[in-house]
Amino acid sequence: MYNGKTVEKYFATEYPQLQSSNIVHVACDSNNRIWVLTVNGNLTIIDEKRKFHRVGLYQDSTFIKTRWVLESQQGNLILFTSNGHYMLTPDAPLNTYDSLSMHQFTKLEIKGLDSLHQMFYKQVFYYDDDHYLFAKEDAFYKVNYKTRAFEQKYDFAHSTLLTKMEGDSLMVFDRESGEIKIIDLATSTVTYPFRNLTDHYQIPANTTFSFAEKIKDHQYILTSRPSGVFIYDHRARKIYNHQHHYADPSSISANVTTTLEVHPSGWVFITCNPAGISYFNSREIVNNQKVFLDQHGNGYDGYVAGIATTDNQTYYIGTGEGLLEWNRNTNTTHFINFKDKEGMPLPSPQEIISIVIDNKDHIWATTNTQGVIVFDKHRKLVRHITNTGDRKYALKMERVNRLIIGPDDFIWACGKNGICRINPATYEVDHFEKSILSNFDSTYCTLLEFTDKNNLWIAISSGGVTHCNLATNELRAYTTKQGLIHNGIFSLGSDQDHNMYVGTRAGLNIIFADGRIKSLTQKDGLLMNRAEGLILDQHNRMWIGNDIGLACYTPEDSSLTTFDTRHGLSIYGFRVGSYFKMPNGEFAFGTPRGLQYFDPDSLFHKKISFTTLIHKIETTDLVSNITRNDTFNLSSYDRQVTFHFSTIDFSPQVRTYYKYKLNGIDRDWISLVDQNAVRYNSLPPGKYVFQVMVSNDGRQWQDAENTVTIMIASPFYSQWWFRITILGLIGLLGWALISRNRRKQQDQREQLETEVVIHYFASQINRHKDENEMLWDVAKNCISKLNLEECVIYMLDTSRNVLVQKAAYGPKNPKDQTILQPIEIQVGQGITGTVALTQKAENIGNTERDPRYIVDDHRRYSEIAVPIVMDGQVVGVIDSEHSEKNFFSQKHMNLLTTIALLSANQLQRIRAEEEKQKAQIEVLQNKQKATESRLQSLRLQMNPHFLFNALNSIQQMILANEEMVATKYLSRFSKLLRSILIHSDKESISLREELDILKLYVELESVRFKEAFTYTIDCDEDIDTDEVKIPTLLIQPFVENAIWHGLMHKEGMRQLKISFTDKDDHVQCIIEDNGIGRKAAREMKITSGQDKKHTSKGIEVSLERLKAMQKSGGAIGSLEIIDMTDADGVATGTRVEINLPIQN
Repeated sequence: MYNGKTVEKYFATEYPQLQSSNIVHVACDSNNRIWVLTVNGNLTIIDEKRKFHRVGLYQDSTFIKTRWVLESQQGNLILFTSNGHYMLTPDAPLNTYDSLSMHQFTKLEIKGLDSLHQMFYKQVFYYDDDHYLFAKEDAFYKVNYKTRAFEQKYDFAHSTLLTKMEGDSLMVFDRESGEIKIIDLATSTVTYPFRNLTDHYQIPANTTFSFAEKIKDHQYILTSRPSGVFIYDHRARKIYNHQHHYADPSSISANVTTTLEVHPSGWVFITCNPAGISYFNSREIVNNQKVFLDQHGNGYDGYVAGIATTDNQTYYIGTGEGLLEWNRNTNTTHFINFKDKEGMPLPSPQEIISIVIDNKDHIWATTNTQGVIVFDKHRKLVRHITNTGDRKYALKMERVNRLIIGPDDFIWACGKNGICRINPATYEVDHFEKSILSNFDSTYCTLLEFTDKNNLWIAISSGGVTHCNLATNELRAYTTKQGLIHNGIFSLGSDQDHNMYVGTRAGLNIIFADGRIKSLTQKDGLLMNRAEGLILDQHNRMWIGNDIGLACYTPEDSSLTTFDTRHGLSIYGFRVGSYFKMPNGEFAFGTPRGLQYFDPDSLFHKKISFTTLIHKIETTDLVSNITRNDTFNLSSYDRQVTFHFSTIDFSPQVRTYYKYKLNGIDRDWISLVDQNAVRYNSLPPGKYVFQVMVSNDGRQWQDAENTVTIMIASPFYSQWWFRITILGLIGLLGWALISRNRRKQQDQREQLETEVVIHYFASQINRHKDENEMLWDVAKNCISKLNLEECVIYMLDTSRNVLVQKAAYGPKNPKDQTILQPIEIQVGQGITGTVALTQKAENIGNTERDPRYIVDDHRRYSEIAVPIVMDGQVVGVIDSEHSEKNFFSQKHMNLLTTIALLSANQLQRIRAEEEKQKAQIEVLQNKQKATESRLQSLRLQMNPHFLFNALNSIQQMILANEEMVATKYLSRFSKLLRSILIHSDKESISLREELDILKLYVELESVRFKEAFTYTIDCDEDIDTDEVKIPTLLIQPFVENAIWHGLMHKEGMRQLKISFTDKDDHVQCIIEDNGIGRKAAREMKITSGQDKKHTSKGIEVSLERLKAMQKSGGAIGSLEIIDMTDADGVATGTRVEINLPIQN
């Protein structure tokens, strides 16, 4: 059962009176009772209050099966059974019976049908209000239930009866030949309407038909298996097939269709196996075409941008992906693809936003980047017009924004570079070079509108609208300065009085012929402040479209009428500029999902009505469905009432608005939106009438079809004699009830408060990561949440077996995290120490009687102590004292025990985390120490290496009797030695200090070798040498190698270059010599045998230091040694590049 909001399902397992869940027929009588026939011949009647009544017909203990339920002209239902016909006895009281038997039914005598009712019939067919047809395999029989007589037998075999047509004609499906036949029962003549007939896809209707109904004059709908449904126009002799298509959500839900139901309002319901019910309105004013499908299965379901037609049958539609041709009558589509002048396909996709059809039936369409294409009605390309080539035939603009046919029958175009017009006969383009329209050559013109042959209105991008008088060559601009509400223009339109309508981003402007400007916005009745499309109808009414719907402006009375989804318009709204008026006056609007078209007069006069019903009432003692005006008598205690109401409207709409009022309680109507039930509590005795009104726009309201009256009886205790008799008893009982309720409420309140407190403590305790902070927070919250005077938390010092005050709140806490005169308690002493020893909480109601009590700051008379136990061991105690005796209750004990448990769990997590962090820190410290030791070891290896070479040089000078040179050398060496000793224990030094050491060293080597080489040491000025840090003495070993092994073995000029340059995130040091090269130096060592006697550690140590530096600081350094050669491959020296990360 569908009530307009929800679907309720009924199964025999839940409703035994239903007898079976396999339903074959459902009918409704004039009393709104539902008759349900099941597959095994059982019958159930659901009365007007939707109570189920089982029907059991027996004769001499033999069950009589019901074969069908027949509807009579008077609205009564007749049971066609294996034993004849029966009718429910009028005024039979169904409500008093759960099951009905033969006693509630009257047998009907049908003349001439004594033996026919025992035959097997393949079909029982409703013919008209008086007649039914009973079909067998070889014939069917006509019975008149008004006269209660058998009338005639018709010898037509293998017939499935579909529907009655005009007069005495009957449409049937011949199961043997597979054809549709129309039989005139008066003359027995037969015609074959579907012979040589194909549908709109040129496919014959070769299928199995099941059912048919008339939906319009001369139009019938037929169900089939498995070909969907067919619409047959008997007068035009045309058929249209509608099948399910996976890409079209508006298509029928499945192709196996069986039964039909046509409502008087035009709604058609179709059963689709196995996909439920599909339905549509055969009288719908607004037509939808959401998906365009061609014969190859290709489809388009996107937005429609441009529309044009000349015959209301063939439409040319511009989309975001190109152009298509759609036949409205046959619902067939062709996707049109074009080639340019060279025969190459146009780039795809091309958005088509503007289409016109000239007087030769040539179709003109704009494209994104390819100008304008012109083709004939056979879809053959006639002309391709672009902005290139011969100017005489070229457009002004690359992309045309809008095409219109002017009063001169020329094709007018506008776009980024102004306006031009095209002669449709010669395709010559007029650029208006000597016209006033040349003023727009540097303007982006978006729209054109003629009010007559001399008056042209031009919309300019973000520049309002300009009126151009072509006869007088006058221009007049209209912008916000002249009264427009916005300069962004969506649409232009004009009426029969030459008034100009300007649709803007902020509403609608009307520029009257006398120069007045009128504005219309949402405040004036528009659905929203955007006017995106304008069309004038045949009655001089202007229609305004936007994202929500339509508004119709009538100039005669300046009225606005709005239309939206409740009228069948698209829920997606309409596309900007996508609108068209057809030759017959119909409108077409493009939407983000296809096309909508309709007759504006029909839409303007469409009346919307609802079927709204108060369908259910619920009280404490009563649940009843309602189908009409009804009255319910309620007891004096049954004062909580819920009313359910619903609206059945199959049209798509956004929401439903309700107003309700309970007369006798509500003074005014109360509004609801999309809510279908209201409840009244504690209604006083009296009579009340519940009423509902419904609307789908919040403006026009309609009454529900029924009202519900409730009458609540006065309670017995309101009688005067009863009041006098038991007044005292009532008072006593009232006091007892109030006391009990108070206790119950108090218990519930305390339980709720306890849950809230526990939840609060759990959230607060678990957020702490520090033990001390957690303990202070717990102490503070115990005061605020448990209303304690003070709270102290002791923690166990396991080394001394003493409880130490760690956190307190109250008199012991004069300021944040400070305990006044903290005390320590030995485990086992006092109340707190005893709790720590026994691990059992204690509540002392009177401390004067307990010798264990230890006075802290001053005496208090109640004390409660709860242990904090972790892993079976006490780690602390929560203790609180109060100045009142017996203050602490079991509630306090339970709460503090829970708090102690929560605290213990969090303490365990905090300590585990601290141990984890401590272990991680130890690992990091060990790694750091190992790295530092490695660095120190490397420096100690390098420094002796350098000292050995330096002292060896001094020795050679003394032996050579070069005393002056040795003295000078020794002075500088001592200075160098001091610098080395100062920095030897440092990981890094500044670049300036490294430069000073390098200069001393190179100078010493130059003196030693009697200035046998020249050298330069350069550093970029951008480098802050005091701030940049580099590893100590990292460069010196490479400089030494360059001098000793590169330069000293070379003959001729010897050069050494050392430079430091800034490379953003690192400093690059380059050591370059023009010596003999590494290969020659290595060969000399082999010849002299030095490679066996000595292994140099300098470079090896430097590489180790670069790696160690990366481990220590995470920075990445690099070293590259390059052998330099000339064009013949002869060594010209060695270049060392060291990239040092900047360390500040």
